[in-house]
Amino acid sequence: MFCTNCGSENNNEVKFCVKCGKEVKTTDSVTECTETVKVPKKGFKKWLSIGIKIVWLIILVPVVISALVYAYQWYEELPREANKLGLIEVGMKPVEVTLELGKPDTENRNSETNNLYYIYSKYGSDLDYYVVFDDEERVRRICTMDTYKEVMGLGVYDSEEKVLSKYGQPSKVSVNSEGTRKTISFSEYRVAFEIEKNKVRIACVTTTEMTYSDEYQGL
Repeated sequence: MFCTNCGSENNNEVKFCVKCGKEVKTTDSVTECTETVKVPKKGFKKWLSIGIKIVWLIILVPVVISALVYAYQWYEELPREANKLGLIEVGMKPVEVTLELGKPDTENRNSETNNLYYIYSKYGSDLDYYVVFDDEERVRRICTMDTYKEVMGLGVYDSEEKVLSKYGQPSKVSVNSEGTRKTISFSEYRVAFEIEKNKVRIACVTTTEMTYSDEYQGL
């Protein structure tokens, strides 16, 4: 063995170093470290991490997509100011309307206000468009009885309750002289509807409230 003090070599039987005299410590046996350290397999750990991420993506992506779809539908259902019905927009000139729809079936002027209006009748009976112009001859009201045209998701044959649930209380209600029909206007959103037997009969986009005493005249 070797002396831990001076490094001299000594016999295993001696207790003191033959050179420096320091005590030499001996051991009967050498204890070997038998504990093994488990080294994780890098490949397995990597793929496990990737697998966990994939599982999270599979779970989260549909949730995120569903949330986005719901938010979009909710946003689309929000009532907002209307400006258009079918092909016609508020503010159009008569020539622009005819370019879109052709020559009206009826062209006339209100006897009291002298405002111009066009009527387009679908298949000769059902009202397709009823277009009213203001003093500057720009579209200020568009009405329809066409089941395929909607105002902010609402149209002919929808219930009055459905209209009220979306727009709230109307800004004006007008009832015809027979008491069989009424118009409900929502000036904040520029929409109005004629109701008959709790169903929408006519849907309109209008910059003014609709009554039975104005040029509408309960078509």
